[in-house]
Amino acid sequence: MTTPTTRPTPPTATPTPTATTPTARLVRALRRPRTIWSLLAVLATLVVGALGVGVWYACVLFQLFNGTLSVPCAEATRFAAAQPLPASARTAECHRGQWLGVQYTAEFHIPREDFEAWLRASYPTARPPFACEPTADLCVDVSMPADTTPPDAKGRVVRHLADGTVIEAWTVPDGTLRVELRAYTV
Repeated sequence: MTTPTTRPTPPTATPTPTATTPTARLVRALRRPRTIWSLLAVLATLVVGALGVGVWYACVLFQLFNGTLSVPCAEATRFAAAQPLPASARTAECHRGQWLGVQYTAEFHIPREDFEAWLRASYPTARPPFACEPTADLCVDVSMPADTTPPDAKGRVVRHLADGTVIEAWTVPDGTLRVELRAYTV
């Protein structure tokens, strides 16, 4: 009788990381100096970019709080409930500031006739300009009507106009007026 021969079963092999497994490739890649420097360069770029954005944001906030944030003059006149500046207005600079309230300023040069026409078109019910020595040649103080904007769905009242506007004008040697408009909320 023949006895069956049994073959020995091979031992189960434990998997060892080979050159083709993702873990082995990552370990090999991280051991290369070029890869490490590349990762550090990317990290440094991200950090410097974040710092740059932070500095830019801080500068914008600083300009906003001290009233030197440049804005289009159409935005400033709209806030002051005035007509857009006429075409004869030159060297116009407009700024916005915000601390406890919102303030817009506009400074421009304009011929006297155009200034008076712009003023009548912008504020028909305002008193005519009056002399306000010693600060300026002409002054206009406009109190805005109460803002009757209804509350939104959350019960907040969003203001759309300034509470008051002060306009001062000085005569310059060439005969035009240098005008300063300040519109503000209380």
